[in-house]
Amino acid sequence: MKSKTTNEVVAKEGYKLLFILSFVLLFFYFVECSFISFIVFIFILLSIYIFRNPERVVEELDEHQIIAPIDGKILSIESNDSSLSIIIENFILDTHLIRVPFNSKIINKKSVCGACLKYSSSKSSILNENLQLELKSDDKNININILATSFANRIYFYHNNNDELGKSQRMGFLLSGIIELELPKNIQLHCDIGDSVKSGETILGYFKYE
Repeated sequence: MKSKTTNEVVAKEGYKLLFILSFVLLFFYFVECSFISFIVFIFILLSIYIFRNPERVVEELDEHQIIAPIDGKILSIESNDSSLSIIIENFILDTHLIRVPFNSKIINKKSVCGACLKYSSSKSSILNENLQLELKSDDKNININILATSFANRIYFYHNNNDELGKSQRMGFLLSGIIELELPKNIQLHCDIGDSVKSGETILGYFKYE
């Protein structure tokens, strides 16, 4: 069985910017300012690339799979007494759709408006806009923390408490930032620090079979 996300070519978060740029392009085209028209056209192409929405398909061969929630690079993998933390950084030229890493239900979500400092800033985790999710998968409660950084002025999220989420389903948009998965410590890990991952495709690991 296969699960697909929306097949729109461009994520809807980019519609407003593309509309404005298209209007500017038409204006300079009609006033015969070819150089500026060309520059604006380049910005339109760049925007289409940044807001691209590629179709992602996951082979649902194992319900215990944990799929990467966003494109990017794994910054760290750390464990403590009770959990394993995987941090993924999403960059401006990655795709920015946030997808559901495993079949789950939203138990609680908490969003905090804030700044968009670089992740390297010591104050980013305190001052930046962030979204905290508590998901339930079978008998496991799992936290996902989303932090907006330099290029992001907000986190888009489209679900509410008690919503049922399917693995690889599109659930939000983040224009560069950090996503941290707080997973059970006993998962079977299939990734390493420095790995590049793709949302909805890359397998980070497996929940332990009961």
